[in-house]
Amino acid sequence: MKLIVENRVAGYNLPQGVMPQMFRAHAAKQPGVLTHVGLGTYMDPDQDGGRMNTRVCDAFVERVHLAGKDWLFYRMPIPDICFLRGTSVDEDGYIAMEHEAATREDLSIAQAVHNAGGTVICQVKRQVKSGTLHPQMVKIPGFLVDHVVMPRTRCRPTRSITIPRAAARRGSPSPPSPPIRTPKSA
Repeated sequence: MKLIVENRVAGYNLPQGVMPQMFRAHAAKQPGVLTHVGLGTYMDPDQDGGRMNTRVCDAFVERVHLAGKDWLFYRMPIPDICFLRGTSVDEDGYIAMEHEAATREDLSIAQAVHNAGGTVICQVKRQVKSGTLHPQMVKIPGFLVDHVVMPRTRCRPTRSITIPRAAARRGSPSPPSPPIRTPKSA
């Protein structure tokens, strides 16, 4: 927040309920979200348009008139990377969330980033054999996941797992990724 207040980075503030809709729209390759949410507030382009400081260049919200009403049209910035959290990953890259408090919009976020050609990284607690995850706990299919990171513990250094399908999608049967270095392991 300090960097935003000091105008050192661009800062946007979007309505919490609109953001999941924006990810779903981008995942479906739609241009954005049309809603009344934010009319007459700081989100309205007639006011700040969601800009938190003067460093912001791009406007993500536009006021439009349609069917006799005013609406706000939220354009989705193109996501190129996301970091998600799951509980387990199987050998095919399927992410289950059996110990997560909520699944949030993780699937929509992964779909949006994947469809934009970006990189989907998921942190999990453990790796399991294919076919052992409960189907109702799998929330992100393996083809959407590019990298999986397992956090460092006392017994295991941080390591990353390259999902074979993701490596093939990128055009090479690449060797496993090197471990992601954390401040403690650097």
